[in-house]
Amino acid sequence: MVTFYLGCSFSFESAVQKLGVPVRNVEQKRNVSMYKTAVPCHGVGLFSCNLVVTMRPIPQDKLEAAVLATHPMKKYHGAPVHIGSPVGFLGIEDLQKTDYGDTVHIHPGDVPVFWACGVTGVEAVVSCKSPLAFTHSPGSMFITDVKNSDTPDPLTKEVPVVVQISSDPLLYSLVSQRMAERIRLLEEIVGIDPGNRGIKNLLIKDELLKSSLSLSHAKSVLITTGFPTHHQHVPPEETDGPPGALAMAATLQALGKKVAIVTDERSIDMHKKIIEDSIEQGVLKTAVPLLTYKGETPNCAVRFLCEDGDPTAPRFDHLVAIERTGRASDGNYYNARKVNLKHLVDPIDDLFVAAQAVPGISTTGTCTPL
Repeated sequence: MVTFYLGCSFSFESAVQKLGVPVRNVEQKRNVSMYKTAVPCHGVGLFSCNLVVTMRPIPQDKLEAAVLATHPMKKYHGAPVHIGSPVGFLGIEDLQKTDYGDTVHIHPGDVPVFWACGVTGVEAVVSCKSPLAFTHSPGSMFITDVKNSDTPDPLTKEVPVVVQISSDPLLYSLVSQRMAERIRLLEEIVGIDPGNRGIKNLLIKDELLKSSLSLSHAKSVLITTGFPTHHQHVPPEETDGPPGALAMAATLQALGKKVAIVTDERSIDMHKKIIEDSIEQGVLKTAVPLLTYKGETPNCAVRFLCEDGDPTAPRFDHLVAIERTGRASDGNYYNARKVNLKHLVDPIDDLFVAAQAVPGISTTGTCTPL
């Protein structure tokens, strides 16, 4: 018989409290809430299971303190694996229904924060169907005499920063302070406007950071491009949009995400050829699905974005527009010379408008309304 001891998140509760973060399960004299998730662990041999997590409600203004306290404690699960709504990523539908432990009351202003849990080991042992195995009752832990000496190092380059990336559903992401500073610097560079076109008036602080993090969490991304500003040429597209779309598609593919491109029906053959050449040259791993959207019937945008038109089942969780024309207030599409391009453009911007009413879909990009 072999005995294993796994680190437990109870080990970091005192460190969290020292930074002024309330521990609701302790306040309520309850065991911590534990849930089985839809996140698969890396299987080894006969052992195969999904991740089990603990959930602690943390006040929104204490999220960063909770992360700073737990991030260095790698022996006890470290930083949270998820912050915010658990439905999409973790597959937890109802926080009132725990798989282990007790239900902990969430106060107004609290955000559910999830850490990996040692009870995952129980699920792993169950999966191997051993004829004999036993363990502790979840929440009744073995206490050692080993002191917890892991404390935050304010000088490390990997100090985590908490960033809210969505309000519906409520989601947060972690990023290192160093990387956040780099992205913010890039955002400043993007905002340089040598032509005095008023670009700075369109920029919102930290939107590039939020979009980058949102894309890092996305599972399925829809990209659109196409600005037929050279309306007398064949093809009429500006040349910076399609390469940008392909570069992003290649990056997202490399990250294991599903990617599709939606574009004007008239330009499908051009994009198909670009994708074929990109695969031949090794830029893309596999073909990117090409879609069209004509917007011919009521509610067709939601039906395009969601399975069977169900807003609770979006097909994509992020839409990206790269050098894509947008509709003006009069319903037409114009280039910088005020030439109406409507006859060359399909109403793909309707998808971005419709996405605002679909929880779980974020949008990013460079649409060009005039």
